[in-house]
Amino acid sequence: FFQRSNANKYYFVMNDLVNDLAQAVSNFCYMLENDNTHHISERVHHFSCVSSKFDGFEKFKLINDAKFLRTFLALNPTVYSYSWLSKKVLDDILPKLTCLRMLSLPCYKIMELPHSIGNLLHLRYFNFSYMEIKQLPELVYTMYNLETLLLYDRLTTLPINLQKLIQLRHLDIIETNL
Repeated sequence: FFQRSNANKYYFVMNDLVNDLAQAVSNFCYMLENDNTHHISERVHHFSCVSSKFDGFEKFKLINDAKFLRTFLALNPTVYSYSWLSKKVLDDILPKLTCLRMLSLPCYKIMELPHSIGNLLHLRYFNFSYMEIKQLPELVYTMYNLETLLLYDRLTTLPINLQKLIQLRHLDIIETNL
């Protein structure tokens, strides 16, 4: 896979086949860094970004083109440091991500989730921890494939039909009043 460089014996050169493979795989992942928005391929399956103090619609509108997005991962650089997320992102962008398998938006100051969150039928991992949400929408029970649900912090009630989540294997409600 690697060959010793002709220019310097301490350096190695990557084989062209390995380089081509790395380039092909990189088209399926996209990391948004420093709010530098570029064009995103519709073939992107995994999206991640670092949360900033306020994340608006403009930051995330580029993922409207990603028709087959499987992962939406927001990374918080400091634990217990809250960020603000535009309601328009929740209302206009998330419902369109129908192929989503993993949704992780921890430490955002979100007061309530839209009812359209129940349309994410393929969701398997749902992380809404350390938020201001006190209760989940009743339509969460329609996410039949959900396996992991992380909700710790301010949650005070669970949906009545939670038992309909037959695939649920991990429910984390630590530090809640439940």
